[in-house]
Amino acid sequence: MILALRRRQARNFIGILMLSQGVLMLLSGDEILRSKDDNNNICCQDNELSCFDWSQVPAQRLILEYVRGLIALRRRHPNLTHDRFLTGAPGPGQDLLDIAWHGLKFDIPRWSVLENRALAFTLAGVSAAEPPLHVMLNMWEDALEFAVPAPPRPALDPGRGHHGGAGRLPAGHTGPHDRRATPRRRPRLGGAGGPPGLRAPAARPPFTRINQSANNAKQRVSPCNSE
Repeated sequence: MILALRRRQARNFIGILMLSQGVLMLLSGDEILRSKDDNNNICCQDNELSCFDWSQVPAQRLILEYVRGLIALRRRHPNLTHDRFLTGAPGPGQDLLDIAWHGLKFDIPRWSVLENRALAFTLAGVSAAEPPLHVMLNMWEDALEFAVPAPPRPALDPGRGHHGGAGRLPAGHTGPHDRRATPRRRPRLGGAGGPPGLRAPAARPPFTRINQSANNAKQRVSPCNSE
């Protein structure tokens, strides 16, 4: 149970890193959960601590494929690799905000609420060919329900370690996510409008629920810090 939790947290940390802007820094070996036995100063260690044990690669094939999937996701989405600061305004030639911040509901990130553990944001595509990327982060101890643009197209779920070889979830995946997950949703915004905060001005498109019951625009995201 403890090892499974550590692997899930590692997927979360790497997933959040890969969703960040700028130049990413991933230590060699992180993609296979390389351990240095809690030694943070191996530069003076002339022994196995400072060596890369390639024999560990087959045993860590799942996390390695997960990282490869995240890299493929970044390559498909230039909006994850901006060379400028995001402003919350439409980019050149765009009608969507370059980034829109949300909480459980659209346009309500609740920055000033101390106990808030939920955050979501939407990155506009840098071209008409690139769909927006919607990200939901649940850092709470309980499962939460997030509003999502419709229809959602799941891209990656670190809670379950799905990667599909290219950073995609299996087609038709709609179930609840495992705990400690930071799932992403890549929405297609229909019509001339979009969710408030995405277009200026904007009208919210129709929503569909991607769970099996009820009929409201929410996606259940499992807790991040309980097993």
